[in-house]
Amino acid sequence: MKARNATSMTLIALLSLFVLSCAGGVSLTHVWNNPGYSGGPVNNILVVGLAPKQTTRITFEYELKNQLSARGVVAQASIDGIPRGTKLDEETFKQYYGDKGIGAVFVTGLVSADTVEQYIPGHTYVQPIGYYNTWHGYYSTVYTVYDEPGYWTSSAEFVIESNLYDVNSGKLIWRGVSKAVDPDNALDVVHKLTTILVDQLAKDGLITDTSKK
Repeated sequence: MKARNATSMTLIALLSLFVLSCAGGVSLTHVWNNPGYSGGPVNNILVVGLAPKQTTRITFEYELKNQLSARGVVAQASIDGIPRGTKLDEETFKQYYGDKGIGAVFVTGLVSADTVEQYIPGHTYVQPIGYYNTWHGYYSTVYTVYDEPGYWTSSAEFVIESNLYDVNSGKLIWRGVSKAVDPDNALDVVHKLTTILVDQLAKDGLITDTSKK
């Protein structure tokens, strides 16, 4: 017969709560640096956000711009430089930013959104019953087997790609792929994502963080 005592049930409940509280989040899953790039840290970065909603784009560009600026990096939000609804290509870049001294363009966009189902396997463990003060007490004690059944869970996963281009050469010099799992809201994702991206750019030597000097 399967059984659970109060202590076991309390432990299971606490573990379940911990797993749920840790679910979700934003992480940088892949980073690529161009081995042929030798230009050093970039400055005067044009931040470009590609998002279905204009409000999300504005929030992202301003958040990333502010975080870069806080570290002493000159940055501009593309939303401030070109008319809304205008596609940013080579010609419009020259038209609106040709005389702005832009050194790099940082483009970030959502590349996929999926619902992922995952099976969490169950487990079996034994729970000793009674006290083990003597060896004969041990032998007379029965071990009860506890079964925790497996279950299916689903989560929303968003894959976000960020590319840093050198304006002079026009080449891609850095690429980062991020994943957001079960985000609470877009604003939360934007704040966490921009923090992760700026930290990684500084770590990879592509921006100079003067705030730590």
